[in-house]
Amino acid sequence: MLVSPLLMASIAGAAAHGRLVAPSLVAGQQAAPGPAYPAALTAKMNSIMRATVAQDGATGRALADLPGNVEGKTGTAEFGTDVPPKSHSWFAGSRGDLAFAVFVYGGENSGTGAVPIAHSFLAAVPQ
Repeated sequence: MLVSPLLMASIAGAAAHGRLVAPSLVAGQQAAPGPAYPAALTAKMNSIMRATVAQDGATGRALADLPGNVEGKTGTAEFGTDVPPKSHSWFAGSRGDLAFAVFVYGGENSGTGAVPIAHSFLAAVPQ
């Protein structure tokens, strides 16, 4: 399966807000949001993504000191023929009306790869 950071950011935003919103490339020309997902699905996705950030685990609560309601999902993607295989590092999430994804080629795990970068990014972006 192949996926891009832009698609993962779109998925994180859809999970957080209950509908897909296509990214805009021109300020002031936002696409119309897609149809609403069932409220129970959105509530469950918010719960899972908030728990990823709030509980010990791959994020190690590394995003807990940031302002606002940060939600997200960590991940890795194995590649190559090495034994054990190498992994890319992912974190896709949202805060307020911002959806984002961090991908680190060969980052091995989210806790030392994508999550610290997400923290730096969110710390620098005004809420």
